[in-house]
Amino acid sequence: KQWYQRRVAITAGQMRFAEDAILFASIRHDRLMAVIGSLRTDFTHVTEAEYFSRLLYNLAFYLDQWHLKAPHCLSDVGTIIGTILPIISHYFTTYNKDAGDLKISELLSLTSFLISMLRVMTPALTSLVQETIVTQNVPAPLLAINFTSPIVGNEGPPTYGILINTMRSCLALLQKIDPLRISTPTKPDTLEVQEIYPPKAKVMYCMESLLYVIMSQAHLVLGHAGLDYSERYHFKRELSLELKTILEGVHRYHRRGAHSTSPRIDRTLSSSSCHGNMLEHPNLGMFRLGYNFVNALVQT
Repeated sequence: KQWYQRRVAITAGQMRFAEDAILFASIRHDRLMAVIGSLRTDFTHVTEAEYFSRLLYNLAFYLDQWHLKAPHCLSDVGTIIGTILPIISHYFTTYNKDAGDLKISELLSLTSFLISMLRVMTPALTSLVQETIVTQNVPAPLLAINFTSPIVGNEGPPTYGILINTMRSCLALLQKIDPLRISTPTKPDTLEVQEIYPPKAKVMYCMESLLYVIMSQAHLVLGHAGLDYSERYHFKRELSLELKTILEGVHRYHRRGAHSTSPRIDRTLSSSSCHGNMLEHPNLGMFRLGYNFVNALVQT
C-alpha cells in the first residue's frame, strides 16, 4: 500500500511538472524563437539557448500533453532544429582550438540536448526492426528526405542532409579537440586544459545519437512511407554513401588518432570497406551497428 501511494505521488508530481513546463514553454515561446534567431549572427545568447534546449528535451517525454496544450510550440521544434544545427555545424567545422573559445562547450551541450530530444521523439530501433509498431500508430517522419548540404541561416524542417552534415562536423571537431592529444609535459595543468576543451565523450555522444536517429527514421521511411522503387533506390543509395564516408572517418580517427587527415570521399560502396570489424574498438558498438545498417541498405 505504501509503495502504491508513493507511486501515485510520483506520477502526480510528473504530471504537474509537465503541465507547468508546457505552460512555461508556451508563454516564453516568442523569446525562444528570438534567441534561436539571434544565433544566426552571434552566440551572445547561447547559454539561454542551451537552457531552452534542456527544457525542450524534457518536454519530449510528454509529447501527448505537449501536443494538446501547446501545439504551436511543438510545431516549431522542427524549425528550431533545422535552423540551429547548420549554424553549429559550420562553427564546428571552422573551429580553431588555439583561439581558446569557451563557447564551444556550451554549443556542444546545446547540440546534445537537441539531438537527445530527437532521439526521444523517434521510434525505438528495436520496435522498428522487430516490426512491433502497429501500422495505424506509425508516427510521422521527423526528417525530410533531402541529402543536400544545408544553407546556414535558412529556416526549414530537419533533413537527412542536416543530420549527416552535423555528424561530419562533429567528426571534424573531434579531430581538433581530443583532450588525450593536447596534454604535454610542457602543459601539466590538465584541469585547465579540460575546462577549455570539451570532453571527447560529449562529441561522441552527439555522433552516436545522430546515427541512431538517422537509422530509426530510415527504417520508418522504408517500412511505412510507401516509396516507389526508384525513390527507395535513390534514398538507400544516398544514405548508404553518406554514412559510409563518416563511419570510415570514425574508424580512421580511432585507428590513427586525432591528427589523422579527413577521410577522402569515396562515392562507391566497396564490399571490402563495409565490414563491421573495421570498428573493432570496444567503445564503437553504435558505429558497428551503423556499418551493419549500411550493409543491409546495399544488399536489399
